[in-house]
Amino acid sequence: MSWYQMRIVWMSVWCLCWGWLQEARSAGFYLPGRGVSAMARGGTGIAGADSLQAMWYNPANLAAFQGPHLLVDAGVIFSGSSFQRSDRKKPDGTVETFSLVENQAPPLPDPSLLFAYGWKDPNITVGLGVYAPYAMSLKFPDTGAHRYGIIDMSGSLFIVSQASIAWSPHPRFRVGLSIQNVTVTVRLMTAASAYLGIFGEPEAPDLDLYTEARLNSYFNLSGNLGVWGRAVDTAGFKLDVAASMQAPVRVQGEGTMRVRLPTHPLFDPTKVEGDQVSAGFWLPFIIRAAVRATFWGDRADIEAAFVYETWSMHDTINFSPAGSGITLRNVPTIGDYVVPPIKIPRNWQDAFSVRVGGRIEVVKGWFQILYGYIFETSAVPDKMFSVLIMDSNKHVFCLGASLTLAKMRFDLGYGLYWMPERTITNSQYKQINPLNPEGASIIGNGVYNATVHVLGLSWQGQF
Repeated sequence: MSWYQMRIVWMSVWCLCWGWLQEARSAGFYLPGRGVSAMARGGTGIAGADSLQAMWYNPANLAAFQGPHLLVDAGVIFSGSSFQRSDRKKPDGTVETFSLVENQAPPLPDPSLLFAYGWKDPNITVGLGVYAPYAMSLKFPDTGAHRYGIIDMSGSLFIVSQASIAWSPHPRFRVGLSIQNVTVTVRLMTAASAYLGIFGEPEAPDLDLYTEARLNSYFNLSGNLGVWGRAVDTAGFKLDVAASMQAPVRVQGEGTMRVRLPTHPLFDPTKVEGDQVSAGFWLPFIIRAAVRATFWGDRADIEAAFVYETWSMHDTINFSPAGSGITLRNVPTIGDYVVPPIKIPRNWQDAFSVRVGGRIEVVKGWFQILYGYIFETSAVPDKMFSVLIMDSNKHVFCLGASLTLAKMRFDLGYGLYWMPERTITNSQYKQINPLNPEGASIIGNGVYNATVHVLGLSWQGQF
């Protein structure tokens, strides 16, 4: 295939996947594992060159690819979750009970488009790619026990654009690095409280202040790097060791915030002036290490990996009115109220995962079974847990198949993300009440359940 023809193929598939990416949303943060074949292997792929998804897991392994390669990959994420909030004692002494609420989000497509070209002399490979980490999708009814945490995040985007280079100065050693740009577009609908402490009570529906925030952050630089080495290389057994590092990302963006004022009659004369906002937060530093054994005449391998993520960096979300600010005119008993900068506490904790996965070549040269398992700890402590981020400990059971035809490979993968029921009794997660922060009620206590299914198909070809 000529370079011109390759460009036509590349641009055609790029346009198709970019259309899909307009629907990819980041409703919550990453699920462990991404990419069809890597997910089917239990989120491994750090110590081996299985596919071009190496750009995310360990860019050093791109050096194993010679000539032009193209990967088109699409996973579909089915997010199931529910929240049964604990009973609440109201200021008048009565007890309020709540109905179970369930996630109504539709399936979330998550595509990848990756390209690499490798030269034999020198043994250097370059790669370009665009992809999104796997994440849950969340959408709930407008009213209910959950509304102060989240109503809807559909329409949000989280896209990584990446350029990588890898070099293998010796057949038993590789090194690689990448530069990344993370594009984030967040749309969050939620409810706040306008309870002033004088009349009504904190969760009175007629004092609910509904907001729709849109944040755009198009340029947030980051990068990753990795190394790979073969410690044992015999005819019947090979042992590979590898490590990679993903740099943290500071997301800083600007956007707008629309407000629907409370329906209580006292708020009838109240008006909102201004809608410009800015916000910023950190995404974590990630360290990965793995070892892989290949045996049975190269027809089987198994990889064990450890991944550590510094989610403790995500301690606050800093929110500030921008432009001429945001002012609420004629607020009952207050008059005019200028919305100040707000620090939303997150207080997350570091998380880690242990992963194991591999392949068995059932029919030599063309058919393989992929398998894997992941255990990952939660980044969200009990006191900060909420319906917005249902990040519990996870058990992930993975299975897949790979079919090779000539210079093409097709992968089918499935992952079951099971999060055991989590009961919160010591929550410190509160409503947002910009007018009376001390009067905000705690909204995080209750029982949470979540299960995610991911089904994916990928094609990788060499030209």
